[in-house]
Amino acid sequence: DPNGGTITQEFKSEYAVGETITLEIPTRNGYVFKGYYTEKSGGTSLEMYIAEAGIDKDGLIFYAQWEVNKYTLKFNANGGTGTMNDQEFVHDTSQRITKNTYTKEGFKFKEWNTKADGTGTKYTNEKEIKLSDNLTLYAIWEETYSYIINKYSYDDNKKYIDKIDINTTVDNFK
Repeated sequence: DPNGGTITQEFKSEYAVGETITLEIPTRNGYVFKGYYTEKSGGTSLEMYIAEAGIDKDGLIFYAQWEVNKYTLKFNANGGTGTMNDQEFVHDTSQRITKNTYTKEGFKFKEWNTKADGTGTKYTNEKEIKLSDNLTLYAIWEETYSYIINKYSYDDNKKYIDKIDINTTVDNFK
């Protein structure tokens, strides 16, 4: 019984005493085959069963057992600073991407991307995703600008700051 997996092998209904039976290794997306066992979960492995008791029963069924794949999500600061721990995902299980903790002087975090230059798949911070393979996400940064605007007037050696209209552009101060 492939127990959720796939096999192409067909079995005869009866085998002769001493006849060799070769069991196909089944496949299952997102899982690793652990072996054949006497139960769907737990039980005795085929190898142990044969070693201890031999096969002398009619209608004996061995079940494939599986171990679910786990994948690692790595984070790359992509020019930023700080550290972030890798995140483990279980196949076909959704979870949120760990919140970005990297920083970069003069920049703000924009998003995650599968490519360092930002041309890959984009992910928002803390987006819920599923993985089917290991993945590295790169921090994508957006430059921030800050200006200190000083406009002074002088009156008899005293310096005053003038009121500045909120709609005044930076170019007016060059």
